[in-house]
This record gives sequence, C-alpha cells and structure tokens, in this order.
Amino acid sequence: MEYRQEEGFGPRLARLRRAAGMTQQQLAERLCVTRQAISRWESGRTQPDLAGLQGLAGALGCSLEQLVGGLEPPAGPDRSLRRTCRLVFWSKAALAAVQIALWLRLGRPAGVWMPAILLLCDGSVYLPLEAMVRSGDFTLLAGFDRRLHYHRPTLMRMVQMIDLTVQLNGLAWILIGFLLCLPMPADTARWGWPVCLIGYILGLLGSILLVNVKYGACLLPDPEEQRRSRAPLPVLAVWGGVFCLQLGLCIGLAEGYDISNNTPGALVQMGWAIPGMILSFALLFWEMHRADKAAQARDRWRPGRAFWLLLIGCAVCAAMQWGAAAAYAGGGVLH
Repeated sequence: MEYRQEEGFGPRLARLRRAAGMTQQQLAERLCVTRQAISRWESGRTQPDLAGLQGLAGALGCSLEQLVGGLEPPAGPDRSLRRTCRLVFWSKAALAAVQIALWLRLGRPAGVWMPAILLLCDGSVYLPLEAMVRSGDFTLLAGFDRRLHYHRPTLMRMVQMIDLTVQLNGLAWILIGFLLCLPMPADTARWGWPVCLIGYILGLLGSILLVNVKYGACLLPDPEEQRRSRAPLPVLAVWGGVFCLQLGLCIGLAEGYDISNNTPGALVQMGWAIPGMILSFALLFWEMHRADKAAQARDRWRPGRAFWLLLIGCAVCAAMQWGAAAAYAGGGVLH
C-alpha cells in the first residue's frame, strides 16, 4: 500500500486500520491499549512512541515505511504570524483605551461602549485561538469534529489566519471609530454607531468565511470525510440568515423608533430579542445533529418538524419585538 505525502500520521493510521478491516476497539485490543488511545492517535492529539509504532505496524500487517514514511514533521505555529497577531491585538487595545479616554474627555460617555464592545469581541476570539495555536489542541474550535482526520499543518495555518484577519478587522473599525469623535450633524452621528457595529460584524463574519473557503478544501484528505464535513452547511446558511435578521432588528428597530438605551422600551424590545436568539441557537445545534446523522447514513439533510417549530418561534419573537419597538417609539408608550 502506497503512502500519501499530504497525509498526517493520524489520517494514515485511520486509513491503514480501515484497510485492515479493524475497528478502533479491535486494534486497541490487539495492542493492549484503550480505544481512546487509538482515537487520540488518529485525531492527531498524541502520537505513539517507537515501540507503539512497531506494534501498530505488526497489528496492521504493514511496514514502518508504510506507517510513517514521508510524513511531515508535527505541525507547529508560524512564529511570525503569532507575533503579528499579538502586536495587532495589543495595539488595538491601546487605541481602544485612548478612544475611551477621548470620549470621556469630550463629555460623551455613551461613545465608550463601541470600542469596549469591539475589544471584548476580538479578545474573546484572540485568547482562545492563541491558546489553540500554543497547545495544538483544536477541540474547542467551532465545527471541529474529533472523528475526522484533519491535515494538521493546514488546520494550524487556518486558525492563525482566522486570528489575524479578525484582529485586523477589529483594528480597522477601532480606527474608523475615531472619526465619530469629530463634530458632525446629529443625524449623522446617530447613524454612525449602528453602521460601525454592523460593518464590524459583517467584516468579522466575512473574514472568517474567506479563510475557511481558502483552506477548507485542503483540511480533509479523505473524500468521504470531506462529504461528511459539508453536511451541516445548509443548516449553517439558514441559521446565519435568521441570526443576522435578529441582530439587524435589534439595532434597526432601536434606531428607527428612536428608543434610547437603558429605558423601559429598550428592555422590553431586548426582552423579546433574547428568547428569539436562544431559539435560533437551539435550531442550529439540533439541526446540525440531525445533519450529521443523515451524513453518516449517506442521506441528505431535510428540515424536520422541530426545525419549522423553532423557526416559527423565532418569527413570533421578532414580531413581538417589532411591536414592542412601535409601542415605545420615541421613548413613550403609544395610546
């Protein structure tokens, strides 16, 4: 059996095991190890020592050359990319602090929330991704499936590029935020905040999507696993549309009906937005589970009864949110 240059150790071990007609449990019993140990080897989280490699070759009926020949060295992070991400993040943190101080000096404390939210969102991306790059453990990465056998160098590069593009997007919108400190007409200033926030979110999602498109085709060498990994895409597309609509309503209704923050109208409106978002996430997780089961059965995902019920629930919450915004237009209740 020839080895494939693009494979890592984990995918090759899984391929040789399947070619030998063995399950992970059967291979584990032959080697007197646990099934979890085989799973960790195949997922790339750990690798066997020399004695383990010799035992694997004997159990699989192959040579050491077929098992480890031509393998790339373990995937390590690109140090220059790590330094760049660190520099961009902390530069952005310094600029956000300067902008916050500027808003306070101008006597406009409402402007503080924009740089604070951007920094909080980017930090919630940077810190976990940096931990993944440092440890080589990607199990917390959204969409990562332990049962699949990823090409680890490509996965490492993709994670670092996601981190970099997200940080650059946040830096760009922090810099644009300084323009809002300039004197401008009241209407322009009022619409400046939601435009910046929506632009930031679209840039965030777009940068992640572009990186995934660039590296996604090379992540899984096995065609069958590629098919399984694409199964949840229709569910993600539906959820993305629903969530963007919900987020747009939160911002658009508050601005369109002139509802100020920290008012009863804002609380009632958000009171209907939150359960709608919870239902949309329930739709995402449940339907992704169904899509995965359909892929394992070599079938296509089709919306079920729960999908339509959850979608109707999201629509009802959106309608109630719109009604609450109309009732509290201008800060008061319409009679």
